[in-house]
Amino acid sequence: TDKQGRVYGIGGSGNSVIYNNVYRFDNDQWTTVASMNYPRQIPAVATDSSGYIYALGGFKMGSEADSTVERYDSENNVWKELPSMNVPRGGFAAFTDSNGNLYAMGGATNGGVHTNTCEKLDPNTPEQGWKFVTPISNAQWIQGTKGVDGMFYLCGGWLSSQRTTNAVNIFNPNTGTFSSYSPMNISTNNFGVVAMPNGRIYALGGDEGNSRVE
Repeated sequence: TDKQGRVYGIGGSGNSVIYNNVYRFDNDQWTTVASMNYPRQIPAVATDSSGYIYALGGFKMGSEADSTVERYDSENNVWKELPSMNVPRGGFAAFTDSNGNLYAMGGATNGGVHTNTCEKLDPNTPEQGWKFVTPISNAQWIQGTKGVDGMFYLCGGWLSSQRTTNAVNIFNPNTGTFSSYSPMNISTNNFGVVAMPNGRIYALGGDEGNSRVE
């Protein structure tokens, strides 16, 4: 969502085509806004306190991962390209911290190879590029959300051992360190996760490899 609370649909794929289309839900209807510079499927998306929306990575056709990054200015309806990540990746989590730094964590790189790498960019000094930070304990596809406490909650996912996990790890952007948290009841991947204003975190749907979670 942007600063006005409007919801966006970004990229995706269908009928063997990967899209750069962007849609916004406003006044009870979906409208088309400026397209991204690059088509993306399974990208990561993050927002910051200034209202910018970031689209990172994703997959091109097949299992080739993308490293490009861009930022959407909803007030001017324009996308601006930012420095590419060090590691091309899709199926990963992205966050911004209270200082506006942008993070990319985990996911899968070219050929679907899982990665535990994490990196950070300061969009205010893009010339400095992306810097690696503490890696996740496991190489994996992953979902995540930013809590009201400012921590990054990385939940579940698909491990390189080809199984789902119910593990939850917390990244503290102030210290740059991870800690373990209570695991979810179900091991799952490709699900939605959201932090509520009351501090609760909800995980919705997903799959356990060969079966869907409802």
